[in-house]
Amino acid sequence: MALETTYRLPETSAPIVFCSKYGESDRCYELLKELTETGVVSPQSFSLAVHNAIPSLYTIDRKINPNVIAISSDAEVLSALLEVQGLFASGEEMVRIIVAEDSVPEVYKHYCDFVGESYAYAVDLVSAGDISIGFSNIQDSDPIAQNLSINLNVLRFLIGAEKCYAEKVNGVCWQLRRG
Repeated sequence: MALETTYRLPETSAPIVFCSKYGESDRCYELLKELTETGVVSPQSFSLAVHNAIPSLYTIDRKINPNVIAISSDAEVLSALLEVQGLFASGEEMVRIIVAEDSVPEVYKHYCDFVGESYAYAVDLVSAGDISIGFSNIQDSDPIAQNLSINLNVLRFLIGAEKCYAEKVNGVCWQLRRG
């Protein structure tokens, strides 16, 4: 799903920040099950279970060699946006963010705050954009958005017209501002 989303964008050699809180959890679960049952795992399946497999497959297929960063964080895409700001500060003019999440295996669901939606999106951000990221003392986020994941709320902010988006994650309040 993440690869399909990325292929729909124009080809670029811009840095890529891939973000998925849980990654290939189905594949990882099956690998762990296989390991406990047989004592061995498939090297091919294992190589695709690592967090940077999706952006790596994309760059290999496109025969491009950009900077690729894979992030897994409770703050989800907010951490990726912070990384993007660092890339802009180091001189990059555009950065592609790929965000993907799939539902987790049933056995993991009671450990996760993930609501179970499956999605992927890719966004090209430019350094001349008017979005900034920081930390604020706002304690409440948009009550309308509470039923969506952080990743989907941020996408809504990026393509919408809201001036501010705030999200509290593990006691830290992240804030996106436009303008």
